[in-house]
Amino acid sequence: SDDAFISFQYASNLARGHGLVFNPGERVWGFTSPLQTLLLGVLSTIGLGTIRSAYVTGFLWVAATGVLRHLLMAKVLPRIPSFCLALFFLLDAAQHGPYAMESGLLVALQLGFLLAATERRARWANILAALACLARPDSLLLVLPILLMDRQARRWASLAWFVGIGMAWEAFAYLYYGALVPNSLAAKSGLSAFGVFFGNAFAHVTGMTFATRLGFPAQA
Repeated sequence: SDDAFISFQYASNLARGHGLVFNPGERVWGFTSPLQTLLLGVLSTIGLGTIRSAYVTGFLWVAATGVLRHLLMAKVLPRIPSFCLALFFLLDAAQHGPYAMESGLLVALQLGFLLAATERRARWANILAALACLARPDSLLLVLPILLMDRQARRWASLAWFVGIGMAWEAFAYLYYGALVPNSLAAKSGLSAFGVFFGNAFAHVTGMTFATRLGFPAQA
């Protein structure tokens, strides 16, 4: 996917000492996955190469997702069916998403968060929730309601980890880029009417082509 090369460019420039920028000397926040971009930058710095690092870590996130799926499903299913479903996921590449993008990292972190939340590990739930939001900011829609509904997770001693990690990145972004949200948000705003956008999103996420029958016309 060409979107991956946006993060690759930022990571490559970071490894070369130009900073977290797309073009040297221009501080513009143009990526939506800070965690993925920083991780690739660090791995590139130690000589692994940006694209190779993206694929290697992508495969690792898929493997981690398979394990986490098994651990979560084993809470409601017998262990053998749970193991078989996790194995099916690992063997079906159609479920993995683009290996070189942040998709695998995002899903692994979200599943890790859900596992920590179900096991009442409040501190780890908050840490993984924060990292999931740094992998993709829309993770906030998943993690925040769950954190606030859990009595232990919403205690300040635990919630401080979630707030602290998020505020640390936002402080860096404001000081470095002079912005609290990526520039790509403004660039993409208003490109589609909400109905068209929602119809495309629903069809893409679910694979259900009947999304347009719900009153949300798809756009080619």
